[in-house]
Parts: sequence; C-alpha cells; structure tokens
Amino acid sequence: SSSSSSHYHLKDITPEMINLCVHKVEKLLLHDRNNELLWRLEALLEKKKKLNSEVADKVAIRKSSPKTLRVAREFMVKAQKSSSMGLTGEAIRNLEKAAALLPKEKQDAIRFKIEKMKKTM
Repeated sequence: SSSSSSHYHLKDITPEMINLCVHKVEKLLLHDRNNELLWRLEALLEKKKKLNSEVADKVAIRKSSPKTLRVAREFMVKAQKSSSMGLTGEAIRNLEKAAALLPKEKQDAIRFKIEKMKKTM
C-alpha cells in the first residue's frame, strides 16, 4: 500500500475521523501503563498550541494594519447607510465583514450590535 493514504490534508479531516481517532486514543490510554502515550500526546498538544498561538499572533498583527482598519471602517459606514435605509440584513452582513477584520476587543462590540439588529428583524 502507498504511504500517501496516511497523509491527510486539513480539509479532509471530518468530525467522524476525529471521533474515531479520539475513541482509539482513549482505548490506548487505558493500556498505557508507563504513560508513554500520554507524554507523547502532551508533547504533541504543546507543539500544536504553540503553532496555533503563532498563527493567532500573525493574524492579530495583520488585523491591526492601517489598511485593514480603513477597510473595516468602510464596511461600518456601509452598514450604517444600509441600516438607515431599513436594510437590516445588508447592514448585518457589512458589520460581520468589518468584525472579521478587527481585533478581538472591537469584534465583541460589533457582535453585540449585530445581535441587537437580528432581534429587530
């Protein structure tokens, strides 16, 4: 058999595959007398967390560039115009686009606004 079948691309990993994997790992951990598997899994998790936080840092840096903030502001203005014309759905879409470009602390305020608008629809 070829080794390529064991190399998954991220998009190919389904929830079912994750469940199966977790189930197998759980079974193996029960028989992991010397905690060998446990330690290796912990090392893998640490590596994964580190990677995730590096990616998050890169995204945060990209998100707060002046150009990105300007684009986000344009979406906010569009949302304001749509909202004043009674186009709530359109306004929400623009707010969501703006939120996706902004740092976490600004996103929360926008999401709160979106939730309020959804209630009025």
